[in-house]
Amino acid sequence: MNEIEEIPLETTEGTRPRSNAGDRLVVGLAALALLGGLLIAGANLLGSLSDGQVASSSGAPGSSAAASVAATPRPSRTPRPSPTPRPLRDLTVEPADLPDPVPESYGQAMGWLEIVAPSRLFAAPDVGAEVLEELPAGTLLVGYPDGPQGWYQVVSQFETSQSGWLPLADDDGVELAIFHVVDDQLYAGWVRGVWSSPQGLVAIVDPPHTQYTSVEAMYLQSLDGERWRVIVPAAPVFSQMSLVPAWGPEGWVAAGMSPVDSTPWIWQSYDGESWEALGKLPTLGSGWPMQMVGSGIGYLLAYQENVGSGVTVTYLFSRDGISWQEGPDPFGRSDAERMAGDELRMLAGDGGFLAWTVTSYYTGAATRIAFSPDGLRWQPLAIEGGRVPDGLQLAVAGDSILGVSQSPSGAVRAWRARLSDGGAMQLVRDAEAEAGFSGTMLPSLASNGVDAYALGFGSAGYETRLWRSDGGGWQTMPLPERNALGYSVSIGAIGPRGLVLIGSRTNSAGDNPVFWHLRDDGGWFREADPVIPLAPDPTVDDCGPLPATALQFALVPQTWGAICFGDQPMTFTAWSAPCDWCNDGPSNTTGSWLMDAPIDLLLRPIEGDPWPYREAVLHPSLQLATDRSGVWVRLTGHFADPAAADCAWPRDPSAGYIGPTAAAFNYCSQRFVVTELSVVDGPDG
Repeated sequence: MNEIEEIPLETTEGTRPRSNAGDRLVVGLAALALLGGLLIAGANLLGSLSDGQVASSSGAPGSSAAASVAATPRPSRTPRPSPTPRPLRDLTVEPADLPDPVPESYGQAMGWLEIVAPSRLFAAPDVGAEVLEELPAGTLLVGYPDGPQGWYQVVSQFETSQSGWLPLADDDGVELAIFHVVDDQLYAGWVRGVWSSPQGLVAIVDPPHTQYTSVEAMYLQSLDGERWRVIVPAAPVFSQMSLVPAWGPEGWVAAGMSPVDSTPWIWQSYDGESWEALGKLPTLGSGWPMQMVGSGIGYLLAYQENVGSGVTVTYLFSRDGISWQEGPDPFGRSDAERMAGDELRMLAGDGGFLAWTVTSYYTGAATRIAFSPDGLRWQPLAIEGGRVPDGLQLAVAGDSILGVSQSPSGAVRAWRARLSDGGAMQLVRDAEAEAGFSGTMLPSLASNGVDAYALGFGSAGYETRLWRSDGGGWQTMPLPERNALGYSVSIGAIGPRGLVLIGSRTNSAGDNPVFWHLRDDGGWFREADPVIPLAPDPTVDDCGPLPATALQFALVPQTWGAICFGDQPMTFTAWSAPCDWCNDGPSNTTGSWLMDAPIDLLLRPIEGDPWPYREAVLHPSLQLATDRSGVWVRLTGHFADPAAADCAWPRDPSAGYIGPTAAAFNYCSQRFVVTELSVVDGPDG
């Protein structure tokens, strides 16, 4: 950060300050110093030349030696060329026709192909193609949909099968094969983000979906944080642009990415409901909008741009969403240094913009913080001690910058700085706030420039804790009754009528988010009719009978086992696939054997490549002397082992991930525990 020049902060929008007499005096002195330096250099040069001429013209022996030395030029090193800084760009949104929506795509629904009638494996998805293999009924293969409707590509299983294509039915409609999708379960929706404005809030969420289907994002709007409704934009492509919105002088502005060529587009809305595509930003390379923040000053966009064979982060500022000006890197880094792996975060307030990087797990690079009064000129924010510990989060409340981070021991460290309209600012430790955060895991922060909130969880019982600050100290806030929020809780945003939290209705499908609103009177309101649909638990019909074969076991979604079958024992024969990383030691260190148990087995209905497979762990009472990898096994096991009741995440924040007891119980209940196992000769053993 030392290479970044500290600049006086201004409240004007980018105008240059008028020079005063002191400035002119400094410039004059600098000019005199430069002139003096040139005179001295010239004198030295003339002196050297005179000495050489005198020595060569005299006949003295000593002078002759001096002349030969003086006449020999000094070896010079070619100076390393300095890279020319890339000129910063001014861009104006160009109106353009919206690209056509990209047809809904599906992921490769990998699964098992069960041959039910004699079939053929073709070299291409065409019955006229070369026949690679005759497949008898009962053959089991791995594949996925590919090619014309009804055709599937078979994935090679190394030495046990070859790749190719086969149809599920022949030309007469006779069924040849059945495709069984792996883990074809409905997963809960999730909230991508919540953004606030003086008029209300908007949110972008993914609705419930299976892992093999692409879904259109839901764009939500709320005036008060309690009643949410789905926004239906006029253009279908709107939902495919991965928009990041921000509120500023011209209302809502959102940056998105074209689904066709990944070029940046800008959208605008005054009410958060009716959106207009302003056009695309020219001269920028393809990429995607990382973050955008806004305030009364304008909009600041961080855009990951593809440049040549690499990527960089480009910072753009706009006051109206149409004219954009590229600014320098907030931390003084070159284009090549901007993608070192650090996680970027930005924050906006009426006093300016904050940008900071969180130490990368991979690079260990130092955390940097910078402040800008106008989105274009940046100065470093000094840090007490020179470096912020991992996990730094910042918020702005009033004229204060508030922060939290995590010490190596897991304790919360609190930070504070005073916003200044000039001179340097320093982030210093806040001992009083740290005392209030004692016994809490690292909180998450949210602010709207006036108030800041911190949401944390007790490190002993994972109870939810909430604090509020208006720039002074942190005050504890009331919460709904215990467990009402659910065990997955996060901060949404601070709307015009108070804080919005994202609670959960957790089941086997996931967290199933639901919005909560903190009213001005301190009361909490949960949306009566959650706008994000609930992904339900499986029904009896969904579960089917207790598995009696390896294929039936493989088709039970991982999260369904405990709900569908409890701890009922199931017995079948399966291939235990080779696994170099199985049984490498405890996966956790909690003291609960089921929580800590490493994966022991990768089970499949056929030999071959390990994927797709189902994981299993061995009960501690099962002592095996024989090799259990790369062999056929006959086994008995169950879900919902009673030991799940003792599962808990570690309580020391420095030990790694910490979660609620309910999450640990679910994790352990879903593990398949093998209680009996023997090696057999084959699938019929």
